[in-house]
Amino acid sequence: MKKLIILAMATAAVGANAVVFNVDAGGLIPDLTTTNFTFTLSSAITNITDMNVRISGRHTWDADVAFTLIAPDATTLSLIANRGGSGDNWQDTLLDDSAGTAISAGVAPFIGSYRPEGFLSTMNGKSANGVWTLRVVDSVGGDSGALFKAGDAAPWGTAVGTQLIVEGTPEPATMAALGLGVAALLRRRKK
Repeated sequence: MKKLIILAMATAAVGANAVVFNVDAGGLIPDLTTTNFTFTLSSAITNITDMNVRISGRHTWDADVAFTLIAPDATTLSLIANRGGSGDNWQDTLLDDSAGTAISAGVAPFIGSYRPEGFLSTMNGKSANGVWTLRVVDSVGGDSGALFKAGDAAPWGTAVGTQLIVEGTPEPATMAALGLGVAALLRRRKK
């Protein structure tokens, strides 16, 4: 039993602490406009070790649109730069550095996982806390769209939503609390 508890504690400390943050609000992506959507992150993660981004949105001409992620410290990362030609939508598209296909080689509606334009690993080492911005630029007139939050009705059904998926090292107080909880559990098991 002790080996199982120690293994569970090690697993929690090494990578089982991914946290999903939904976009604060979805909304329209108007023609010829820059629109900022935000994620307000408050987490025990003080050192990002992996970050992925999910884009859920509709648009009638994907190549009109570019997505950029801006960290609270103003670090900027290109996610999708006018990809998809005349195709429609980003169907719960997961952007992940370890995906097998680059977004530049993808086809709308970009179902599945793709490597973004830039490297999400650029965010490694940063604190997850603060306001993150997803800047969406529609640079061509004639077509518009919307960004979806979790549970919104989308052309393909219910949207998973636009999300930041963050994994990292918890703050020391969180690790101490985890250790105290395991110690208390071990004491109970001895009785």
